[in-house]
Amino acid sequence: MTALLPHVDLISMNALQAAAFEDRLGRSVESAYLPEILVTRGAEGAVYHLPKGPSRSRLSG
Repeated sequence: MTALLPHVDLISMNALQAAAFEDRLGRSVESAYLPEILVTRGAEGAVYHLPKGPSRSRLSG
């Protein structure tokens, strides 16, 4: 799985998948060195992680 990460521009996952992703990598989603990450959180909306630092936007419905 980690061999594919340099070829990914955007990854979208739900909160459970994000937790599994973090367990697999041994680091947080934010530090995965991907250009963009979208984590959906059901009724709580979603978090969009940008590549530089902790800047993020919380999206809610």
